[in-house]
Amino acid sequence: MSVQARQRMLAQGFAPDLAAVADTVARWQGGARATELAAVWPYLGSVRLAEARERGDAVEVAWLSLYENHTGDAVRARLHAFVALAFYEPRLRRLRPFTSHWMLVFSRSPTFPWSRDCPSVDPLEPGRYRVRTAEGRELGVADAAGSLALVLAALDTVAAGRLDV
Repeated sequence: MSVQARQRMLAQGFAPDLAAVADTVARWQGGARATELAAVWPYLGSVRLAEARERGDAVEVAWLSLYENHTGDAVRARLHAFVALAFYEPRLRRLRPFTSHWMLVFSRSPTFPWSRDCPSVDPLEPGRYRVRTAEGRELGVADAAGSLALVLAALDTVAAGRLDV
């Protein structure tokens, strides 16, 4: 189910049953804000996620969606250990994360078209990740903490103007 206003997604998730859908619709039509719906119905994500959607903060919405994974997305589940650490890294939180072809990619642009100069993270077996440069060269395979270190080092190289890493 999704709650939208003016073609903007304010809340979404998989309702546990039709009673939840009916109650959500009744509250929305009764004037409740998305944050109020999220407070009552966790299937819509957190209140913090609803607040970010109401503000139109695409970067924060992307990070919270990855971190919370309230919809049980399989790709996000495989990335969980990495995202759980990356979520608290200020250098990454400035970037827009998104998933594509089972991997996590970062962009300096908050909306499409994405920048093409940031590293990516491929989930392998549980808790292991392959980090690649924007050009696709492998930087290494490591656990979540090691992969985070590889991503940050790659970003430092990009920031220094050396895009060949």
